[in-house]
Amino acid sequence: MAQVLYEQDGSWVAGRLSGRRYELHRGPIELRSAATRDTGAASAPHDATLVRGGAPGAGGAWILLLHTHGAVRINGEPVPTGIWALRHRDEIRLDDERCFFSAEREAVVETYRGTDEPRCPRCAVAIQQGEECVRCPAAGCGVLHHQRAGRECWTHTPKCGLCDQRTELGAGWSWSPEDL
Repeated sequence: MAQVLYEQDGSWVAGRLSGRRYELHRGPIELRSAATRDTGAASAPHDATLVRGGAPGAGGAWILLLHTHGAVRINGEPVPTGIWALRHRDEIRLDDERCFFSAEREAVVETYRGTDEPRCPRCAVAIQQGEECVRCPAAGCGVLHHQRAGRECWTHTPKCGLCDQRTELGAGWSWSPEDL
């Protein structure tokens, strides 16, 4: 699940993006869910809206819609069109305040529900529907590995079969703005 990382009381906080739409406010930076309102009530003024594209549960790209063009910069640059497709580690500046978008997810064991049979990069055996597996949480990877009794492919070695992502379950995030 993607997130927006922002500073709060001297440490980085992850605002998890589990819904489809969020408002980004400044002074200090705050992320608020902007669920569709049936009442038609207007929301508080905000600087930008984050919207997830794609089908529900399918992930999808995150788009930033700017409401105060001059005050918002992405990776130090203005956004003349008022719209930006967010990428992992993008810095969003609202005047002097900053936050970061992260596409990284946590590594969790899940039940495979797909209809195709992707091959595990560790053992090269197909992952069957209903089988327990782990999707690599690294942004840009996402490959599935087996993770069930007798076939612990995800945790078998310290790194993903296709990238440098650590394979400890519950290890937390591999990237933080502190790394910059």
